[in-house]
Amino acid sequence: MVMNINIIYGAIEQLSMDDARVSINHSTENDLLGYSVHYLGKIKNNDPPYFLISAPFNNGSSTDTGKSFLFHSQFGKRNIDSTEALITLSGSVENEEHGLYVASQGDIDGDGLNDLITLHPSLDSNQIHIYLAKDIDDWSSNPSLTLTEPNLTPEDITNRYLASQTASIAGDLNGDGIDDIVIGSTRNTDASNPNGRVVIIFGKTSIDTLSGNLTDVADITLTGTSSGENAGYSVSIIHDINNDGYDECLIGTYDEESESGSKSFLIYGSHSNLNSFTEGESSVSLSESDAIFHSKNSGTDGFGHAVRSLGDINGDSFGDFAISAPNTGDLDEGAIYLYYGSSSPFSGDYISTNTFSAKIASSNSYFLGLNALQGQVDLNGDLIHDLAIGEFLANDDNGQVHIVTTNETLAGNIELTSIASAKIVPNESDGKIGFSISSGGDLNVDGIHDILIGSNGANSNKGLTSFFQFNSVSTPNPSTIDTLSFYSDDTFSSPITELSRGNFLYIEAKTSDPDTNKKNLIQLEIDSSTSTKNLSLTLLETAKNSGIYRGKTYLVGTRTSDISKQLKATKSTSITVKSPFSNDINEEFDISNAIPSINNISAEQIGTLNNTVVRINYWLQDYDNDPINFTNNIEYSLDDGTSWNTASLSGTTTDITSFDLGITHNAEFEPLLWDLPTDL
Repeated sequence: MVMNINIIYGAIEQLSMDDARVSINHSTENDLLGYSVHYLGKIKNNDPPYFLISAPFNNGSSTDTGKSFLFHSQFGKRNIDSTEALITLSGSVENEEHGLYVASQGDIDGDGLNDLITLHPSLDSNQIHIYLAKDIDDWSSNPSLTLTEPNLTPEDITNRYLASQTASIAGDLNGDGIDDIVIGSTRNTDASNPNGRVVIIFGKTSIDTLSGNLTDVADITLTGTSSGENAGYSVSIIHDINNDGYDECLIGTYDEESESGSKSFLIYGSHSNLNSFTEGESSVSLSESDAIFHSKNSGTDGFGHAVRSLGDINGDSFGDFAISAPNTGDLDEGAIYLYYGSSSPFSGDYISTNTFSAKIASSNSYFLGLNALQGQVDLNGDLIHDLAIGEFLANDDNGQVHIVTTNETLAGNIELTSIASAKIVPNESDGKIGFSISSGGDLNVDGIHDILIGSNGANSNKGLTSFFQFNSVSTPNPSTIDTLSFYSDDTFSSPITELSRGNFLYIEAKTSDPDTNKKNLIQLEIDSSTSTKNLSLTLLETAKNSGIYRGKTYLVGTRTSDISKQLKATKSTSITVKSPFSNDINEEFDISNAIPSINNISAEQIGTLNNTVVRINYWLQDYDNDPINFTNNIEYSLDDGTSWNTASLSGTTTDITSFDLGITHNAEFEPLLWDLPTDL
């Protein structure tokens, strides 16, 4: 049976693996197909989006060489065998375990196509394989380049379920428009890594020239704060939690032997290195992170085992993230902590209190938060990201997956079963359902995401991977739109023809209604001439049968992000809003210059008598890096404002520029100085 699954908040629908839209099977026992599943997105021009399914313990030319199977999203039938993959990546030496760790959905060389990284910790050298999309025709034989790191996080051979996400490329930390590479290493094989470390390589068009040791080509190396901390066991580039156009870096710690974790580290993205680090620093202790989140159980809860970007799960246009603690509780019930982004940054050490927004747990769970946690998917068409949570050791190791549609803000301590909209449970032969979960993209291009679920213990450990398709709305995919309008406000009452960066652009379309009994969706694409990526934007009908569809995007100067719904835009250029289904729908919109802003002005007397100087501190922000000129613009009054005189200023007064994050000009950086004796 294949069905359309309607997810309704507040009603739990129980599904089985028979309800999957597509099933990908495997014929060899103990290969564990579905150990990793990943949405790759656009990796080849003129092809649909691709995804990857791994079988890292496949015995090819030798023991556990491993294989990764690549398919794209156009299926001709419901049941597919792994041998029908369009591209197969095969390990070539013993214990290479291809597909054990995978990082995807990032364009690290800026060519507009997503690339792929696989990690092979059991190899003696060349443990990091980088596959650039421009070389896709050669992927089956060789990666584009390799790097060596002998301290990569190993797989737990005994349990084969502790592996976390040790690499991430799905985001841009320094705002140059190219996605970056983050890789964690927890072993101390060569006696150089007692604390664990994380390496960051900023993406660049010349990425294919890298070679040698990972630490030698790193732009920044982050080291753990104490011996045995295992910093970097899990890493994630999380999507812009303060809405400044830069993505952030989240790093977890975990010890597989003791199954304990102590803390997680948050570093905000920035145009120059990373936000909390000094310009030019290449090796930094994680003690300098912007925020450090500590375990509330001295690490016995496994806090930091998995760190994940969730997209925006409460609909406030700030990215959110999660940190798991799978050993929480006397019986290892587990817990997942949710943190909501905002304009007020996380800062400092959170030791005595945990600043989480919500904690998801369940009295009937087992190792909740261990490995599989997927956000960044809208499963019911309300334009808010939802959650898919795997619990693969439940039901006597047969597993289950919980679907949580976040139609309302989650807060406080929450019982998982009270918020789950659907639960996917095993058939008799299904083993470890939900060991891995990924977005499945949007198979039928209806504006609603699908999910990809790996069940690596199914069918005598042959493994199984299943696509579930959720369809609760209709999509017109119109050949014509009656009107396409742009606004500067969320009431859609102030029409505009241009807008500057740092603002939301609200878009409204009017067209026919394909289903008068539902709120429908329209898919649009926005093309910016300054970005290598187009933005996919979904508009939601305001009410049943209204024929009015609305959505929004945030204009930034850094990069385009489908997850954050942010569009890279540059002053004096235009963007194009179009339909992926019709060339006739094509409207241009102009980007204007962002006016600089100066605030938080304060004055402080330095020195006395003839040595008196007044230091003027201020905060400057300018999204378009315009020159700022203070000449003749600061005045003083000696008679309570009756008359004003021009102040004699020194310091930097002309041709000052600032970046998206803004710069505070104070004692540490270019304040204005007023020489009082000269004027008085």
